[in-house]
Amino acid sequence: MPDNKIIGSKLERNMLLERADDDNLKPRQMWISVSSEVAVDRWFGPEVLVHDEKSIDMEFFAGGSAPLLLDHDPRRQIGVVENVRLDTKANKLRALVRFSKNAMASEVYDDVEDNIRKNVSVGYSITKVEREEKGGELVSMRVVGWKPMEVSIVSIPADETVGVGRAQADLENPNPKTEAIMPEDKKPAEPLT
Repeated sequence: MPDNKIIGSKLERNMLLERADDDNLKPRQMWISVSSEVAVDRWFGPEVLVHDEKSIDMEFFAGGSAPLLLDHDPRRQIGVVENVRLDTKANKLRALVRFSKNAMASEVYDDVEDNIRKNVSVGYSITKVEREEKGGELVSMRVVGWKPMEVSIVSIPADETVGVGRAQADLENPNPKTEAIMPEDKKPAEPLT
């Protein structure tokens, strides 16, 4: 598969909301972790976003106008990314976001504060990839050039086991089947007849 089909792709990946405490924050602001180097399965193979200063184009993201969205929907802006920080020790990108005071954003903000909405996703475009192979087999596609464009609060991560995944279905499986599983002690009582 030619790597040039990946270049220019706009993708998203999720992770559990990870907040940092900071006494200097203004109302409705919070630092959150928005991306990591955890491998995510994509249609082109396992993808790793490299987190170093050379790989991430933060011009737009650090400019103070990148949007905080709800579910990657550009019509549902709930805030703004005010600052970013690259944590090279943890291989994570962190963003200072501020929630809007509009009704929709206030509802989402309250859910975040109440630990109801815990999942975050970053939308980005890919500008350069490197294939990592071992014994002729693809190990990962290392994204060594990428540009974050937005942060989203999302409800359902694609890969709950690692906290990182996609916010929308893969191109190969646009209609994944899911099954609700409820622990025995949480199931509702049988109706009386």
